Amino acid sequence: MYDNKNKTFLVARFIFTIVTGVCAGIGCSHQKMVDVVVVGGGLAGLAATYEIQAPGVKVLLLEKEKRLGGRIQTRNHNGEPYEKGALFAYSSIMVPPECGKPSPRIFNRKPVGFSLNGTVYLGRSVRLAMEKYNWSPREREILEHVFKSHEVGTAFAFPHLIQVFAAFFNAIHPGELKKYLKVRWQDSLIRWPVSERKNGNSELVEFYTKCIQAGVLLNAKVLRVEETGGHRVKVTYTYKGKRRQVVSRYVVVAVPAPIANEIVMNKKPVVAEFLQSVRYVPGFVVVLFVPPGKVIDFSYVVFADGEASSVFAMPCVRKNCTKLYVYYARDRAVKMSTLPVKKAVSRTVRELKRAGVGSLSIGDVLFADTGFWQYLAPVIDAAFERIDARGYIFASEHVILAGEYAWGQPVTASAGIMPYGMYAAYRSGVAAGETVATLLGEKR
Repeated sequence: MYDNKNKTFLVARFIFTIVTGVCAGIGCSHQKMVDVVVVGGGLAGLAATYEIQAPGVKVLLLEKEKRLGGRIQTRNHNGEPYEKGALFAYSSIMVPPECGKPSPRIFNRKPVGFSLNGTVYLGRSVRLAMEKYNWSPREREILEHVFKSHEVGTAFAFPHLIQVFAAFFNAIHPGELKKYLKVRWQDSLIRWPVSERKNGNSELVEFYTKCIQAGVLLNAKVLRVEETGGHRVKVTYTYKGKRRQVVSRYVVVAVPAPIANEIVMNKKPVVAEFLQSVRYVPGFVVVLFVPPGKVIDFSYVVFADGEASSVFAMPCVRKNCTKLYVYYARDRAVKMSTLPVKKAVSRTVRELKRAGVGSLSIGDVLFADTGFWQYLAPVIDAAFERIDARGYIFASEHVILAGEYAWGQPVTASAGIMPYGMYAAYRSGVAAGETVATLLGEKR
């Protein structure tokens, strides 16, 4: 996936970008004409930029926030990293060899479980956890059938069964089970591995920042991407309160589908219809550092009733504590996001106690933080069957869409592979970047 780019080439590429006038590094000024503009500095945009950059190619990356990384957002409390964004540890295959070495991956292999009526049922797998509950003979028969056939839909006639399956589904999919393609329902049967990087996921962003020698402009909000003819695309954006423009040969738009739909003009009708139909679910996370022994031993517990969707646990790396990540989705996420931090934390502590996760009280909380994401994850529904996505989507002749929703695998990804998130964004960014690099080579 990566060519053998060595340090000498990196230095040469860096010098080239300065000589040719394309700024290198964060905080550079805008350009009038470049070969490629990448819109969005999340993982898809970073991966695309890395694949495109080469001697003689002028690339400008525009990011509306004051930082790179998108939903990758590692914070630090007294030397202990924690995730406000993407939780699961990134894969080492995402790191270009010359850009850095991933920190150790730390796993939590304790049981998984579900909470129902104030009791937690744990097991080494989803099936073993569900078998702990006192199901009726008919419910147990259906339970066995579902795990043998993977036909989760057969449980819809049994309210408690489908309630628990839906809760396990929400461990990774924040939307309502019925709104997803049936092929994804089997994700509710899987125990997902829980792990973190010792230094947090943001080190992946640091690796890319180290290796990307293209121009990078932060606090630059793109307003419009428009084909103007003559193999030219005009990008209009605001920076430091001023409206600016840059013209390029190609543009990679690596932002959530609703934003892409808003800023990309002259889209193909089928692409416009697809972008308009992609729906995202908002999410809210409460991060708690608590002393050992205050909660039961688990890797994650899903809530079949109550306000929260799930709680994931990870051991603190540098301190004697446990990190809890409590997630809320949909309307509850929006509601929680309006609360002051202290009130959101207090409500979450009560929710954990109600669910039977532990004997936690507000006085036990060593540290707390919260985070809200308007575009937590796309709902993988029928819209994804109507678009020919191959890791990227041509919105028009010279504008390519990249990102988790454009990966092209949410429908066909086998069970056990996250159909969205960091891996999907990375794969899409690489595919889009490689495609643009090839097109640029053909045009020379």
